[in-house]
Parts: sequence; C-alpha cells; structure tokens
Amino acid sequence: MGKGKNITKKDDQALVRALADYQNLVKRVERERCEVLARSNKSLVEKLLPILDNFQKAQGYLKDPGIEMALDEFYKVLESAGIEKIQTQKNALKLSSEAKELGAQESSVEADSEGTEITIAFNSRFLIEALSATTSAQISIEFSGSLSPALMKPVGEEGLQYVVMPIRLS
Repeated sequence: MGKGKNITKKDDQALVRALADYQNLVKRVERERCEVLARSNKSLVEKLLPILDNFQKAQGYLKDPGIEMALDEFYKVLESAGIEKIQTQKNALKLSSEAKELGAQESSVEADSEGTEITIAFNSRFLIEALSATTSAQISIEFSGSLSPALMKPVGEEGLQYVVMPIRLS
C-alpha cells in the first residue's frame, strides 16, 4: 500500500489562507481591469470628441447620408462610453447615465425650472469638471436647446462660468 500524508490542522489553515489570498487577488485584478478599461474609454472619448465636432460641422454643410451614417455609429459608441443625459422637468432635473462596464443609473434632482422641457446629453467628464470647479451648493444651468451649449454658473459666486458642449444622440 502507498504511503499517505496526513494533513494537519496547520496545513489546513495554510491552505484556507492561500485560497482566500487567491480569491482576493482575483477580485483585485478584476477591479483593476475595470478601472483600466474605464480610464481607457475616457481617454478615447476625449480624443474622439474633436473628430465628432468636425463630423457635425461637415454634416451641417454637406447633408451627406454617408456622414449621417458615420455620425449615428459615433453616437452609439459615445452612449456606451458614459454619456450623461439631462432631462428638464417641471420641478426637477432627471439625470441618466449608462456605461457598459458599470451599468445604468438614473436619478432626479429637485430644481427650479423655467421654459420648455428638453433632453440634452453631455460627456460626463465635462459635467464633473464643471461641478468640481466650484464650492457653491447651487448651480444655475441655462439651456437653449438640446444641441446648444449649456452655461453653468455657481449661484452666489461671481465671475465663474462654465460652457459645456452637448453631444447629439441618435
């Protein structure tokens, strides 16, 4: 008969620790992979936005169906990369965002609203940048249409204004 090795309690504890370390490593690697993917998406979108702007300008002059098809594909890519939509409502702003890696999120923020209801989309990075530039508890956002730039101004903080360009979604 072959010789067997008895597993001691000490060996068993070491095995449990090694398994726990491995599971923690798997979780950390997955989290880091998601973070790298999110950063690379952000970097790619930042590089593509000027190209999108040029496409939109060309389409405004040429009205070419090929450019329109390319723009539609462009918008789909942007939607999957973390674009924030803002919909004005009577006494609220409805915020929605979707990114493939992170899922979708929707929330409403109480707001004083004037004028007609619109839906406008922005790159979430630019909204975060604008909001982080102020310490004011309230922000005034002026919209003139779903394809026009929005003007963000902190309430009670003179001299600071932030213009955010929208993204047209199909």
